[in-house]
Amino acid sequence: MATFQDLKFSELDNEGYGIRASIKFNNGYGASVIRTKHSYGGAAGLYELAVLDQDGELCYNTPITSDTLGWLKEDDVTEALQRIETLKMKKYRYTFMAEVIFDAEDEKHADEIFARMDLGDVRYLEMKSREQL
Repeated sequence: MATFQDLKFSELDNEGYGIRASIKFNNGYGASVIRTKHSYGGAAGLYELAVLDQDGELCYNTPITSDTLGWLKEDDVTEALQRIETLKMKKYRYTFMAEVIFDAEDEKHADEIFARMDLGDVRYLEMKSREQL
């Protein structure tokens, strides 16, 4: 499990503005940890942490937090990292409306052709729905 010591911090700029580290986990989630003059707790030497999604973007819809976590000591960062590392990635089922155009001799022949089609034969029209599994 990840700990604060696994983070590799780098300077945000050359003028001592602050430090930042990020880490990516096998479950697709990650974390960004910062300490700056303006981060929550940064002026007191504490850290702010944000959960990152599989695209590396800030993620506000996990059981960890719906925002960022601030005023964190090193042990608090470790605890948050380990909670993020054990999250299960959300999966979704997508329903698309599509149009498939092909020529067939009759309905039976059309059913056979349709059964053998791959997605490369489908022209996407619009996404109809997305539901969390």
